[in-house]
Amino acid sequence: MESIKSIINGVIENIKKQQRTQVDIENIWRRCVNKAAAKHTKAVFLKSGRLYINIESPAWLYELKLKKESITKKIQKLSKNKIKEVRFKIGDIHGN
Repeated sequence: MESIKSIINGVIENIKKQQRTQVDIENIWRRCVNKAAAKHTKAVFLKSGRLYINIESPAWLYELKLKKESITKKIQKLSKNKIKEVRFKIGDIHGN
């Protein structure tokens, strides 16, 4: 039976890993779009090779959909193909 200490240490390590992953995907996203787009978007999470991006408004959603193919290629290169697809939706860009 595992000790409480080892369980807690495992949970803490998992949280740290998730935080590093979130920082990594945010950095990759910001490198793939211009500063204006980065200010109006947020990389929310990565799941099964899909990067989910919240976008502030319909206007930004439209603009980024026009550029989706080139953004996806940049992201694939920077992520060494760990990210296969980008999905956009209008949502909160300021929350955690």
